[in-house]
Amino acid sequence: MIQIKQATKPEDFQTIEQLAREIFPGVYTPPMPLSHVLFFIDSFQTEKAIAEQIADKNYHYYLLCLDEQVTGYLGIQIQQPNVHLSKLYILKKFRGHKIGKAALEFVDVQAQARQCTSIDLYVNKLNEDTINIYQKAGYAIHQLVAHTYDNGHVEEDYHMVKTLS
Repeated sequence: MIQIKQATKPEDFQTIEQLAREIFPGVYTPPMPLSHVLFFIDSFQTEKAIAEQIADKNYHYYLLCLDEQVTGYLGIQIQQPNVHLSKLYILKKFRGHKIGKAALEFVDVQAQARQCTSIDLYVNKLNEDTINIYQKAGYAIHQLVAHTYDNGHVEEDYHMVKTLS
């Protein structure tokens, strides 16, 4: 059974950091250099960074579990009247078990409970499989956006939006 548990404790944030360190290199290299992937984790996905995002930026993180085993994580930011889907990552060996689908449905419920009218996200323009998953879930490509990071790396992402009824 799939469970989605809110991350609230330092141990949860440590688990998310460990998941990011395991998942990100396999997802993003190539096309991104490993140095940028590690920079991104160290900047945004450490225990400390996650705690700060929750405390200061209206983020909510969740552990995705299958039969009580942690399989990935989800991060959303409430930006009324929108929910920003910031992170959705699943360990490779658990992909294909409908965990991502359950997570996306959970985000829909969270947005509707807060009376939000849309959910948005960014996805690397080269990540065709993930783009297709989001499109099947009702997201549409809104625009192409270039993100420049503090380390100088430039990444082109699609900004995708799902309008809620």
